[in-house]
Amino acid sequence: MFRLLDVTLLFLLLTLASAVRGQPDNLQRSATVRVIDKDGAPLAGVQIVFTGRVKWMSYANFPCTDSDEPDNFCMVETKDVRGLTDENGLLKLILKFSDMTSDSFGDPRTARLDIEALLSADQQVLQLENAVTEEDTARSIQSLIMLSSPGASRQKSWRLSTPQRQAFLHYYSPVLLVRAEESAPDTLLRNSRAGWDWISNWKFDDDVFKNNAIWKRDLFSYIYRVPNQDGKIPNWRIRPTLYTALIEFMEADADGRLHKCLKLLYHIYHPIDKRGKLHDWERIEMRIDSVGAEPGQQETISYVIITTHNIHNAMRGDDVRLKFFRTRDGKHPLLWQAQWDEPHAGDSDSLNGHELQFVTTDLTADMGKAVVDIEGPFNTLRGKPIRYSQKTFHYIFVDESSSATCKSLNAKAITPASSRRLAYGGSKNTALTAENTRRITYELQDIADIIPSMLEDSDWKALKIKKLRVLYMVDFQSALKDASGRSIIPPGPDKRFYPLARRDPSYNGRGRTGYVAKNWFWGSIRLGTARNGAPPFRQHDMFMFRSLSALKDEWPAEDDPKSLSSYRLPVGWQKKENGGFDGRWIQIFPDH
Repeated sequence: MFRLLDVTLLFLLLTLASAVRGQPDNLQRSATVRVIDKDGAPLAGVQIVFTGRVKWMSYANFPCTDSDEPDNFCMVETKDVRGLTDENGLLKLILKFSDMTSDSFGDPRTARLDIEALLSADQQVLQLENAVTEEDTARSIQSLIMLSSPGASRQKSWRLSTPQRQAFLHYYSPVLLVRAEESAPDTLLRNSRAGWDWISNWKFDDDVFKNNAIWKRDLFSYIYRVPNQDGKIPNWRIRPTLYTALIEFMEADADGRLHKCLKLLYHIYHPIDKRGKLHDWERIEMRIDSVGAEPGQQETISYVIITTHNIHNAMRGDDVRLKFFRTRDGKHPLLWQAQWDEPHAGDSDSLNGHELQFVTTDLTADMGKAVVDIEGPFNTLRGKPIRYSQKTFHYIFVDESSSATCKSLNAKAITPASSRRLAYGGSKNTALTAENTRRITYELQDIADIIPSMLEDSDWKALKIKKLRVLYMVDFQSALKDASGRSIIPPGPDKRFYPLARRDPSYNGRGRTGYVAKNWFWGSIRLGTARNGAPPFRQHDMFMFRSLSALKDEWPAEDDPKSLSSYRLPVGWQKKENGGFDGRWIQIFPDH
Protein backbone atom coordinates (compact mmCIF):
# COMPACT_ATOMS: atom_id res chain seq x y z
CA MET A 1 0.00 0.00 0.00
CA PHE A 2 1.47 3.31 -1.11
CA ARG A 3 1.83 6.10 1.37
CA LEU A 4 1.46 9.73 0.29
CA LEU A 5 5.26 10.12 0.44
CA ASP A 6 5.70 7.13 -1.87
CA VAL A 7 3.23 8.53 -4.39
CA THR A 8 4.87 11.95 -4.28
CA LEU A 9 8.31 10.44 -4.75
CA LEU A 10 7.12 8.34 -7.68
CA PHE A 11 5.65 11.45 -9.31
CA LEU A 12 8.89 13.40 -8.88
CA LEU A 13 10.99 10.56 -10.26
CA LEU A 14 8.74 10.17 -13.30
CA THR A 15 8.76 13.90 -13.89
CA LEU A 16 12.55 14.05 -13.70
CA ALA A 17 12.94 11.06 -16.01
CA SER A 18 10.55 12.64 -18.49
CA ALA A 19 12.56 15.87 -18.55
CA VAL A 20 15.78 13.97 -19.22
CA ARG A 21 14.18 12.19 -22.17
CA GLY A 22 13.08 15.53 -23.67
CA GLN A 23 10.14 16.49 -25.86
CA PRO A 24 8.18 13.80 -27.77
CA ASP A 25 9.49 13.18 -31.28
CA ASN A 26 6.12 13.89 -32.88
CA LEU A 27 6.37 17.51 -31.68
CA GLN A 28 9.81 18.18 -33.19
CA ARG A 29 10.73 18.90 -36.78
CA SER A 30 14.30 19.20 -38.06
CA ALA A 31 16.04 20.59 -41.13
CA THR A 32 19.51 19.82 -42.43
CA VAL A 33 20.86 22.34 -44.94
CA ARG A 34 24.02 22.36 -47.08
CA VAL A 35 25.03 25.57 -48.85
CA ILE A 36 27.65 25.63 -51.63
CA ASP A 37 28.87 28.00 -54.34
CA LYS A 38 28.73 27.31 -58.08
CA ASP A 39 32.03 25.41 -57.83
CA GLY A 40 30.73 23.14 -55.08
CA ALA A 41 32.77 24.76 -52.28
CA PRO A 42 30.99 25.05 -48.90
CA LEU A 43 29.79 28.49 -47.81
CA ALA A 44 29.90 29.44 -44.14
CA GLY A 45 27.95 32.22 -42.45
CA VAL A 46 24.83 31.98 -44.63
CA GLN A 47 21.70 32.68 -42.61
CA ILE A 48 18.97 30.05 -43.01
CA VAL A 49 15.35 30.29 -41.86
CA PHE A 50 13.49 27.05 -41.16
CA THR A 51 9.71 27.45 -40.92
CA GLY A 52 7.31 24.69 -39.92
CA ARG A 53 3.58 24.23 -39.42
CA VAL A 54 1.96 21.46 -37.39
CA LYS A 55 -1.76 20.74 -37.54
CA TRP A 56 -3.81 18.98 -34.87
CA MET A 57 -6.44 16.68 -36.39
CA SER A 58 -8.64 15.82 -33.41
CA TYR A 59 -10.14 17.40 -30.32
CA ALA A 60 -11.30 15.39 -27.29
CA ASN A 61 -10.63 12.21 -29.32
CA PHE A 62 -13.03 13.29 -32.08
CA PRO A 63 -11.91 14.35 -35.60
CA CYS A 64 -12.74 17.95 -36.37
CA THR A 65 -14.56 17.06 -39.60
CA ASP A 66 -15.60 13.95 -41.44
CA SER A 67 -13.58 15.06 -44.45
CA ASP A 68 -10.12 13.81 -45.38
CA GLU A 69 -9.25 17.11 -47.05
CA PRO A 70 -5.77 18.26 -45.98
CA ASP A 71 -6.94 21.71 -44.88
CA ASN A 72 -9.42 20.37 -42.36
CA PHE A 73 -7.82 20.44 -38.93
CA CYS A 74 -8.66 21.55 -35.40
CA MET A 75 -5.72 23.87 -34.86
CA VAL A 76 -2.42 24.80 -36.53
CA GLU A 77 0.81 26.19 -35.06
CA THR A 78 3.52 27.91 -37.09
CA LYS A 79 7.07 28.47 -35.85
CA ASP A 80 10.42 29.42 -37.32
CA VAL A 81 14.06 29.28 -36.26
CA ARG A 82 17.23 30.53 -37.90
CA GLY A 83 20.95 29.91 -37.81
CA LEU A 84 24.25 30.23 -39.72
CA THR A 85 25.99 27.56 -41.77
CA ASP A 86 29.34 26.32 -40.39
CA GLU A 87 32.71 25.98 -42.10
CA ASN A 88 31.44 22.93 -44.00
CA GLY A 89 28.43 24.84 -45.27
CA LEU A 90 26.19 22.75 -43.01
CA LEU A 91 23.47 23.67 -40.56
CA LYS A 92 20.92 21.63 -38.60
CA LEU A 93 17.90 23.40 -37.15
CA ILE A 94 15.22 22.01 -34.83
CA LEU A 95 11.69 23.32 -34.24
CA LYS A 96 9.90 22.38 -31.02
CA PHE A 97 6.12 22.70 -31.10
CA SER A 98 3.80 23.08 -28.14
CA ASP A 99 2.35 19.97 -26.55
CA MET A 100 -1.41 20.58 -26.85
CA THR A 101 -2.53 17.19 -25.53
CA SER A 102 -3.27 18.72 -22.13
CA ASP A 103 -5.78 20.96 -23.95
CA SER A 104 -7.48 17.90 -25.48
CA PHE A 105 -6.00 18.27 -28.99
CA GLY A 106 -4.61 15.15 -30.63
CA ASP A 107 -3.04 13.58 -33.72
CA PRO A 108 -0.38 16.22 -34.59
CA ARG A 109 0.77 16.08 -38.23
CA THR A 110 3.03 18.14 -40.47
CA ALA A 111 1.29 20.82 -42.50
CA ARG A 112 4.39 22.31 -44.13
CA LEU A 113 8.20 22.52 -43.70
CA ASP A 114 10.03 25.30 -45.53
CA ILE A 115 13.69 26.35 -45.88
CA GLU A 116 14.84 29.81 -46.99
CA ALA A 117 18.29 31.40 -47.33
CA LEU A 118 18.53 35.11 -46.43
CA LEU A 119 20.89 36.59 -49.00
CA SER A 120 22.69 39.88 -49.52
CA ALA A 121 21.90 42.08 -52.50
CA ASP A 122 24.76 40.68 -54.62
CA GLN A 123 23.76 37.04 -54.16
CA GLN A 124 21.26 34.84 -55.94
CA VAL A 125 20.14 31.23 -55.73
CA LEU A 126 21.39 29.08 -58.61
CA GLN A 127 19.94 25.80 -57.36
CA LEU A 128 17.47 24.90 -54.63
CA GLU A 129 16.67 21.28 -53.84
CA ASN A 130 14.09 19.89 -51.40
CA ALA A 131 13.28 23.26 -49.81
CA VAL A 132 9.60 22.51 -49.07
CA THR A 133 7.56 19.51 -47.99
CA GLU A 134 3.88 19.17 -47.13
CA GLU A 135 3.96 15.46 -46.40
CA ASP A 136 1.80 14.63 -43.37
CA THR A 137 4.29 12.24 -41.81
CA ALA A 138 7.44 14.31 -42.48
CA ARG A 139 9.53 14.86 -39.38
CA SER A 140 12.60 16.23 -41.14
CA ILE A 141 13.74 17.86 -44.36
CA GLN A 142 17.11 18.00 -46.10
CA SER A 143 18.00 20.73 -48.56
CA LEU A 144 20.88 21.67 -50.88
CA ILE A 145 21.27 25.35 -51.81
CA MET A 146 23.72 26.65 -54.45
CA LEU A 147 24.50 30.36 -54.39
CA SER A 148 26.15 32.53 -57.03
CA SER A 149 28.42 34.49 -54.69
CA PRO A 150 31.36 32.90 -52.87
CA GLY A 151 31.41 36.08 -50.80
CA ALA A 152 28.62 34.58 -48.72
CA SER A 153 31.34 32.87 -46.70
CA ARG A 154 32.14 36.21 -45.10
CA GLN A 155 29.39 36.68 -42.53
CA LYS A 156 28.78 40.31 -41.67
CA SER A 157 29.00 41.54 -38.11
CA TRP A 158 25.73 41.45 -36.17
CA ARG A 159 24.50 41.69 -32.58
CA LEU A 160 22.01 39.90 -30.38
CA SER A 161 19.02 41.72 -28.91
CA THR A 162 18.53 42.09 -25.15
CA PRO A 163 15.95 39.24 -24.99
CA GLN A 164 18.33 37.02 -26.98
CA ARG A 165 21.18 37.77 -24.55
CA GLN A 166 18.92 36.93 -21.64
CA ALA A 167 17.93 33.70 -23.39
CA PHE A 168 21.55 32.53 -23.73
CA LEU A 169 22.31 33.31 -20.08
CA HIS A 170 19.22 31.39 -18.97
CA TYR A 171 19.83 28.46 -21.35
CA TYR A 172 23.34 27.80 -20.01
CA SER A 173 22.73 28.79 -16.38
CA PRO A 174 24.27 26.21 -14.02
CA VAL A 175 22.52 23.67 -11.81
CA LEU A 176 24.33 23.91 -8.46
CA LEU A 177 24.58 20.99 -6.03
CA VAL A 178 25.51 22.57 -2.70
CA ARG A 179 26.91 20.73 0.32
CA ALA A 180 25.84 22.44 3.54
CA GLU A 181 27.20 22.66 7.07
CA GLU A 182 24.30 23.98 9.12
CA SER A 183 24.35 21.80 12.22
CA ALA A 184 23.91 23.73 15.46
CA PRO A 185 26.98 24.26 17.67
CA ASP A 186 24.93 22.97 20.62
CA THR A 187 21.47 21.59 21.30
CA LEU A 188 19.78 24.98 21.57
CA LEU A 189 17.55 25.59 18.56
CA ARG A 190 18.22 29.31 18.83
CA ASN A 191 21.78 28.69 17.69
CA SER A 192 20.73 26.82 14.58
CA ARG A 193 22.62 27.67 11.39
CA ALA A 194 19.79 26.46 9.16
CA GLY A 195 19.92 28.28 5.84
CA TRP A 196 23.50 29.51 6.23
CA ASP A 197 24.51 27.84 2.95
CA TRP A 198 21.71 29.40 0.93
CA ILE A 199 22.80 31.49 -2.01
CA SER A 200 21.52 35.03 -1.53
CA ASN A 201 21.45 38.49 -3.09
CA TRP A 202 23.85 41.37 -2.70
CA LYS A 203 21.80 44.31 -1.43
CA PHE A 204 23.38 46.87 -3.72
CA ASP A 205 20.15 48.85 -3.86
CA ASP A 206 19.97 49.29 -0.07
CA ASP A 207 23.10 48.90 2.05
CA VAL A 208 25.73 47.25 -0.10
CA PHE A 209 27.21 44.97 2.53
CA LYS A 210 24.51 44.86 5.17
CA ASN A 211 23.24 41.44 4.14
CA ASN A 212 26.06 39.50 5.81
CA ALA A 213 25.31 41.13 9.19
CA ILE A 214 21.58 40.47 8.86
CA TRP A 215 22.30 36.87 7.86
CA LYS A 216 23.85 35.93 11.18
CA ARG A 217 21.56 38.09 13.30
CA ASP A 218 18.10 37.50 11.83
CA LEU A 219 18.13 34.40 9.63
CA PHE A 220 16.92 32.16 12.46
CA SER A 221 13.96 34.48 13.10
CA TYR A 222 13.14 34.59 9.40
CA ILE A 223 13.02 30.79 9.11
CA TYR A 224 11.38 29.92 12.43
CA ARG A 225 9.24 33.08 12.78
CA VAL A 226 10.29 33.71 16.37
CA PRO A 227 7.65 35.70 18.34
CA ASN A 228 8.45 39.37 18.90
CA GLN A 229 11.44 39.17 16.57
CA ASP A 230 9.73 39.26 13.18
CA GLY A 231 9.57 43.03 13.37
CA LYS A 232 13.28 43.21 12.63
CA ILE A 233 12.82 41.76 9.17
CA PRO A 234 9.39 42.78 7.79
CA ASN A 235 10.83 43.79 4.39
CA TRP A 236 13.73 41.35 4.15
CA ARG A 237 13.67 39.29 0.96
CA ILE A 238 16.04 36.40 0.49
CA ARG A 239 16.63 36.16 -3.25
CA PRO A 240 19.23 33.61 -4.31
CA THR A 241 20.96 35.39 -7.17
CA LEU A 242 23.69 34.75 -9.73
CA TYR A 243 25.24 37.97 -11.01
CA THR A 244 25.91 37.72 -14.72
CA ALA A 245 27.40 39.33 -17.78
CA LEU A 246 27.34 38.37 -21.44
CA ILE A 247 30.30 39.38 -23.60
CA GLU A 248 29.61 39.24 -27.33
CA PHE A 249 32.16 39.50 -30.14
CA MET A 250 32.85 38.46 -33.72
CA GLU A 251 35.86 36.29 -34.44
CA ALA A 252 37.31 34.76 -37.59
CA ASP A 253 38.10 31.07 -37.94
CA ALA A 254 41.20 29.66 -39.65
CA ASP A 255 39.63 30.33 -43.08
CA GLY A 256 38.78 33.92 -42.26
CA ARG A 257 35.05 33.35 -41.82
CA LEU A 258 33.43 35.43 -39.09
CA HIS A 259 31.47 33.78 -36.27
CA LYS A 260 29.47 35.17 -33.39
CA CYS A 261 31.06 34.12 -30.08
CA LEU A 262 29.93 34.65 -26.49
CA LYS A 263 31.53 34.64 -23.09
CA LEU A 264 29.01 34.00 -20.30
CA LEU A 265 29.89 34.95 -16.72
CA TYR A 266 28.02 33.79 -13.61
CA HIS A 267 29.01 34.85 -10.11
CA ILE A 268 27.43 33.23 -7.04
CA TYR A 269 26.96 35.37 -3.92
CA HIS A 270 26.98 34.10 -0.32
CA PRO A 271 26.54 36.54 2.59
CA ILE A 272 29.27 34.91 4.71
CA ASP A 273 32.65 33.39 3.96
CA LYS A 274 34.33 30.39 5.57
CA ARG A 275 35.01 32.44 8.69
CA GLY A 276 31.37 33.45 8.94
CA LYS A 277 32.31 37.11 8.52
CA LEU A 278 32.67 38.59 5.05
CA HIS A 279 30.58 38.00 1.93
CA ASP A 280 31.94 35.54 -0.64
CA TRP A 281 31.79 35.20 -4.43
CA GLU A 282 32.45 32.21 -6.70
CA ARG A 283 32.78 32.46 -10.46
CA ILE A 284 31.80 30.46 -13.57
CA GLU A 285 32.80 31.31 -17.13
CA MET A 286 31.63 29.68 -20.38
CA ARG A 287 32.71 30.37 -23.94
CA ILE A 288 30.15 29.58 -26.66
CA ASP A 289 31.17 29.69 -30.33
CA SER A 290 29.29 30.04 -33.63
CA VAL A 291 26.00 31.08 -32.07
CA GLY A 292 22.83 31.94 -33.95
CA ALA A 293 19.83 34.03 -32.99
CA GLU A 294 18.79 31.70 -30.17
CA PRO A 295 20.44 29.07 -27.98
CA GLY A 296 20.24 25.34 -28.50
CA GLN A 297 20.92 25.36 -32.23
CA GLN A 298 24.32 25.00 -33.96
CA GLU A 299 26.56 26.64 -31.34
CA THR A 300 29.38 24.78 -29.61
CA ILE A 301 30.72 25.05 -26.06
CA SER A 302 34.43 25.82 -26.23
CA TYR A 303 35.13 25.52 -22.51
CA VAL A 304 33.82 25.97 -18.98
CA ILE A 305 36.06 27.59 -16.34
CA ILE A 306 35.34 27.63 -12.62
CA THR A 307 37.43 29.29 -9.95
CA THR A 308 38.14 27.08 -6.96
CA HIS A 309 39.28 29.70 -4.45
CA ASN A 310 42.08 31.15 -6.60
CA ILE A 311 42.76 28.21 -8.95
CA HIS A 312 41.27 28.56 -12.43
CA ASN A 313 39.97 25.10 -13.31
CA ALA A 314 38.79 24.38 -16.87
CA MET A 315 37.20 21.64 -18.95
CA ARG A 316 36.76 21.63 -22.71
CA GLY A 317 33.20 21.61 -23.94
CA ASP A 318 33.64 18.17 -25.52
CA ASP A 319 35.12 16.57 -22.39
CA VAL A 320 33.02 13.53 -21.42
CA ARG A 321 33.60 14.36 -17.74
CA LEU A 322 31.77 17.68 -18.13
CA LYS A 323 28.17 16.96 -17.18
CA PHE A 324 25.03 18.89 -18.04
CA PHE A 325 21.44 18.74 -16.88
CA ARG A 326 19.46 18.95 -20.11
CA THR A 327 15.84 19.93 -20.53
CA ARG A 328 13.85 21.35 -23.40
CA ASP A 329 14.77 24.90 -22.36
CA GLY A 330 18.37 24.55 -21.26
CA LYS A 331 21.75 22.83 -21.21
CA HIS A 332 22.88 23.52 -17.66
CA PRO A 333 26.44 22.74 -16.46
CA LEU A 334 26.30 20.53 -13.38
CA LEU A 335 28.54 21.94 -10.62
CA TRP A 336 29.14 21.10 -6.97
CA GLN A 337 29.72 23.74 -4.30
CA ALA A 338 31.26 23.27 -0.85
CA GLN A 339 29.81 24.53 2.41
CA TRP A 340 30.73 27.80 4.12
CA ASP A 341 32.95 26.52 6.97
CA GLU A 342 36.69 26.03 7.35
CA PRO A 343 38.15 22.51 7.40
CA HIS A 344 38.12 20.73 10.73
CA ALA A 345 40.09 17.84 12.19
CA GLY A 346 37.89 14.78 11.40
CA ASP A 347 36.71 16.05 8.01
CA SER A 348 36.97 13.51 5.22
CA ASP A 349 38.25 16.23 2.86
CA SER A 350 39.45 19.82 2.85
CA LEU A 351 36.71 21.13 0.56
CA ASN A 352 35.25 24.27 2.08
CA GLY A 353 34.57 27.97 1.71
CA HIS A 354 31.99 27.74 -1.11
CA GLU A 355 34.58 26.40 -3.57
CA LEU A 356 33.27 25.08 -6.89
CA GLN A 357 34.06 21.70 -8.43
CA PHE A 358 33.05 19.93 -11.64
CA VAL A 359 30.52 17.13 -11.19
CA THR A 360 31.60 14.04 -13.13
CA THR A 361 28.50 11.88 -12.58
CA ASP A 362 24.97 12.45 -13.84
CA LEU A 363 22.06 13.77 -11.81
CA THR A 364 19.39 11.13 -12.35
CA ALA A 365 15.95 10.27 -11.04
CA ASP A 366 17.10 6.93 -9.65
CA MET A 367 20.37 8.00 -8.02
CA GLY A 368 19.27 7.09 -4.49
CA LYS A 369 21.55 8.97 -2.11
CA ALA A 370 22.44 12.59 -2.81
CA VAL A 371 26.13 11.97 -3.53
CA VAL A 372 28.18 12.66 -6.67
CA ASP A 373 31.75 12.32 -7.88
CA ILE A 374 33.63 15.58 -8.40
CA GLU A 375 36.97 16.69 -9.80
CA GLY A 376 39.20 19.23 -8.10
CA PRO A 377 41.44 21.76 -9.83
CA PHE A 378 44.63 21.05 -11.66
CA ASN A 379 47.66 23.11 -10.70
CA THR A 380 51.40 22.88 -10.85
CA LEU A 381 51.72 22.23 -7.11
CA ARG A 382 49.58 19.13 -7.14
CA GLY A 383 50.83 17.90 -10.49
CA LYS A 384 47.46 16.50 -11.56
CA PRO A 385 43.75 16.94 -10.80
CA ILE A 386 42.35 15.53 -7.58
CA ARG A 387 39.27 13.37 -8.06
CA TYR A 388 36.82 12.97 -5.20
CA SER A 389 34.19 10.25 -4.89
CA GLN A 390 30.76 10.23 -3.30
CA LYS A 391 30.52 13.78 -2.00
CA THR A 392 27.25 14.77 -0.37
CA PHE A 393 24.98 17.61 -1.40
CA HIS A 394 21.93 18.96 0.41
CA TYR A 395 20.67 21.75 -1.85
CA ILE A 396 19.95 21.98 -5.58
CA PHE A 397 19.78 25.54 -6.93
CA VAL A 398 18.07 26.08 -10.30
CA ASP A 399 17.46 29.11 -12.53
CA GLU A 400 13.85 30.20 -11.97
CA SER A 401 13.45 31.03 -15.69
CA SER A 402 14.24 27.47 -16.77
CA SER A 403 10.69 26.26 -16.26
CA ALA A 404 11.32 22.70 -17.44
CA THR A 405 14.25 22.29 -15.06
CA CYS A 406 12.34 23.80 -12.14
CA LYS A 407 9.45 21.44 -12.86
CA SER A 408 11.74 18.42 -13.18
CA LEU A 409 13.49 19.12 -9.90
CA ASN A 410 10.47 20.59 -8.10
CA ALA A 411 12.45 23.74 -7.25
CA LYS A 412 10.69 26.49 -5.27
CA ALA A 413 11.43 30.10 -4.32
CA ILE A 414 12.37 30.99 -0.75
CA THR A 415 9.52 32.82 0.99
CA PRO A 416 8.65 33.27 4.68
CA ALA A 417 6.09 30.49 4.18
CA SER A 418 8.50 28.05 2.48
CA SER A 419 11.76 28.93 4.25
CA ARG A 420 11.49 26.39 7.06
CA ARG A 421 10.84 23.55 4.62
CA LEU A 422 13.68 24.67 2.31
CA ALA A 423 16.32 25.02 5.04
CA TYR A 424 18.52 21.97 5.63
CA GLY A 425 19.94 22.60 9.10
CA GLY A 426 22.10 19.46 9.28
CA SER A 427 25.68 18.27 9.04
CA LYS A 428 27.83 18.25 5.90
CA ASN A 429 28.65 14.59 6.57
CA THR A 430 25.01 13.44 6.45
CA ALA A 431 24.02 11.87 3.15
CA LEU A 432 20.37 12.59 2.37
CA THR A 433 18.30 10.58 -0.05
CA ALA A 434 18.08 12.47 -3.33
CA GLU A 435 14.37 13.21 -2.94
CA ASN A 436 15.00 14.87 0.44
CA THR A 437 17.42 17.48 -0.91
CA ARG A 438 16.09 21.03 -0.83
CA ARG A 439 15.32 22.36 -4.31
CA ILE A 440 15.50 26.16 -4.57
CA THR A 441 15.26 28.64 -7.46
CA TYR A 442 17.63 31.52 -8.11
CA GLU A 443 17.36 34.58 -10.33
CA LEU A 444 19.82 36.26 -12.70
CA GLN A 445 20.92 39.85 -12.19
CA ASP A 446 23.78 41.93 -13.64
CA ILE A 447 27.37 42.46 -12.56
CA ALA A 448 26.79 46.01 -13.80
CA ASP A 449 24.41 46.46 -10.84
CA ILE A 450 27.33 46.18 -8.46
CA ILE A 451 30.11 48.19 -10.09
CA PRO A 452 28.82 51.70 -9.14
CA SER A 453 29.02 50.86 -5.42
CA MET A 454 32.82 50.75 -5.67
CA LEU A 455 33.21 54.23 -7.16
CA GLU A 456 35.26 56.69 -5.16
CA ASP A 457 32.23 58.91 -4.52
CA SER A 458 30.08 56.03 -3.24
CA ASP A 459 29.54 55.30 0.46
CA TRP A 460 32.98 53.74 0.73
CA LYS A 461 34.07 57.03 2.30
CA ALA A 462 32.27 55.96 5.47
CA LEU A 463 34.69 53.08 5.95
CA LYS A 464 37.34 55.20 7.67
CA ILE A 465 40.21 53.40 6.04
CA LYS A 466 42.06 56.44 4.77
CA LYS A 467 45.40 54.75 5.27
CA LEU A 468 44.25 52.13 2.76
CA ARG A 469 42.83 54.51 0.18
CA VAL A 470 44.20 52.51 -2.73
CA LEU A 471 42.37 53.42 -5.92
CA TYR A 472 42.14 51.71 -9.30
CA MET A 473 41.55 54.04 -12.23
CA VAL A 474 39.51 52.65 -15.13
CA ASP A 475 39.53 54.39 -18.51
CA PHE A 476 35.81 54.76 -19.33
CA GLN A 477 35.31 54.87 -23.10
CA SER A 478 31.53 54.31 -22.89
CA ALA A 479 28.84 54.75 -20.25
CA LEU A 480 27.80 52.22 -17.63
CA LYS A 481 24.03 51.84 -18.05
CA ASP A 482 21.16 50.62 -15.91
CA ALA A 483 18.37 48.29 -16.99
CA SER A 484 16.39 51.17 -18.58
CA GLY A 485 19.39 52.29 -20.64
CA ARG A 486 20.05 55.37 -18.49
CA SER A 487 23.70 56.34 -18.07
CA ILE A 488 24.90 55.83 -14.47
CA ILE A 489 28.60 56.44 -15.08
CA PRO A 490 29.19 58.60 -18.16
CA PRO A 491 32.28 58.24 -20.36
CA GLY A 492 35.15 60.55 -19.67
CA PRO A 493 38.47 60.70 -17.81
CA ASP A 494 39.62 57.87 -15.59
CA LYS A 495 37.02 56.76 -13.04
CA ARG A 496 38.40 55.94 -9.61
CA PHE A 497 37.36 52.73 -7.81
CA TYR A 498 38.07 51.32 -4.37
CA PRO A 499 39.28 47.74 -4.82
CA LEU A 500 38.96 46.60 -1.20
CA ALA A 501 36.00 44.70 0.17
CA ARG A 502 34.05 46.67 2.75
CA ARG A 503 34.47 45.71 6.43
CA ASP A 504 37.62 43.75 5.61
CA PRO A 505 40.46 46.19 4.84
CA SER A 506 43.02 43.55 5.76
CA TYR A 507 42.81 39.84 4.97
CA ASN A 508 45.86 37.67 5.58
CA GLY A 509 47.99 40.76 5.42
CA ARG A 510 46.48 42.09 2.19
CA GLY A 511 43.29 43.76 1.10
CA ARG A 512 40.57 41.49 -0.20
CA THR A 513 39.61 42.86 -3.57
CA GLY A 514 36.29 43.47 -5.30
CA TYR A 515 35.17 43.20 -8.92
CA VAL A 516 37.16 45.94 -10.61
CA ALA A 517 40.41 44.57 -9.15
CA LYS A 518 39.67 40.94 -10.09
CA ASN A 519 41.89 39.57 -12.83
CA TRP A 520 39.11 37.34 -14.11
CA PHE A 521 36.92 40.42 -14.63
CA TRP A 522 39.31 41.49 -17.37
CA GLY A 523 39.81 37.92 -18.62
CA SER A 524 43.45 38.07 -17.56
CA ILE A 525 43.97 34.67 -15.91
CA ARG A 526 45.90 31.50 -16.58
CA LEU A 527 44.32 28.08 -16.42
CA GLY A 528 45.25 25.42 -13.92
CA THR A 529 47.08 27.77 -11.61
CA ALA A 530 46.64 30.69 -9.24
CA ARG A 531 48.84 32.90 -11.40
CA ASN A 532 47.12 35.82 -13.11
CA GLY A 533 48.02 38.27 -15.81
CA ALA A 534 48.00 41.99 -15.06
CA PRO A 535 44.56 43.63 -15.35
CA PRO A 536 44.68 46.45 -17.93
CA PHE A 537 42.03 48.71 -16.30
CA ARG A 538 40.83 49.90 -19.70
CA GLN A 539 37.08 49.54 -19.81
CA HIS A 540 36.77 47.37 -22.92
CA ASP A 541 40.09 45.59 -22.78
CA MET A 542 39.45 41.85 -22.75
CA PHE A 543 41.72 38.85 -22.84
CA MET A 544 40.22 35.55 -23.98
CA PHE A 545 41.27 31.90 -23.96
CA ARG A 546 41.82 29.97 -27.14
CA SER A 547 41.16 31.69 -30.43
CA LEU A 548 38.44 30.26 -32.66
CA SER A 549 41.15 29.58 -35.23
CA ALA A 550 43.26 27.57 -32.76
CA LEU A 551 43.84 23.90 -33.39
CA LYS A 552 42.31 21.43 -30.95
CA ASP A 553 45.70 20.03 -30.03
CA GLU A 554 46.71 23.48 -28.74
CA TRP A 555 44.82 22.60 -25.56
CA PRO A 556 47.22 21.22 -22.93
CA ALA A 557 47.00 17.55 -22.15
CA GLU A 558 45.20 16.58 -18.93
CA ASP A 559 48.36 16.40 -16.83
CA ASP A 560 50.35 19.05 -18.71
CA PRO A 561 51.50 21.66 -16.15
CA LYS A 562 51.70 24.34 -18.87
CA SER A 563 48.86 26.80 -18.48
CA LEU A 564 47.18 28.43 -21.42
CA SER A 565 48.09 32.00 -22.25
CA SER A 566 45.41 34.56 -22.95
CA TYR A 567 45.12 36.75 -26.03
CA ARG A 568 43.63 40.20 -26.38
CA LEU A 569 40.55 41.07 -28.43
CA PRO A 570 41.21 43.90 -30.94
CA VAL A 571 40.53 47.50 -29.97
CA GLY A 572 36.89 48.38 -30.67
CA TRP A 573 35.63 44.80 -30.49
CA GLN A 574 32.68 45.89 -28.30
CA LYS A 575 31.28 48.44 -30.79
CA LYS A 576 27.93 47.83 -32.46
CA GLU A 577 29.36 48.11 -35.96
CA ASN A 578 31.85 45.36 -35.08
CA GLY A 579 29.15 43.08 -33.69
CA GLY A 580 30.39 43.40 -30.11
CA PHE A 581 28.74 43.92 -26.73
CA ASP A 582 30.51 44.33 -23.37
CA GLY A 583 27.88 43.18 -20.88
CA ARG A 584 30.04 43.86 -17.83
CA TRP A 585 28.99 47.50 -18.02
CA ILE A 586 25.34 47.25 -19.14
CA GLN A 587 22.37 45.88 -17.21
CA ILE A 588 20.06 43.61 -19.21
CA PHE A 589 17.88 42.16 -16.43
CA PRO A 590 15.14 44.20 -14.71
CA ASP A 591 16.01 45.13 -11.14
CA HIS A 592 13.86 43.68 -8.34
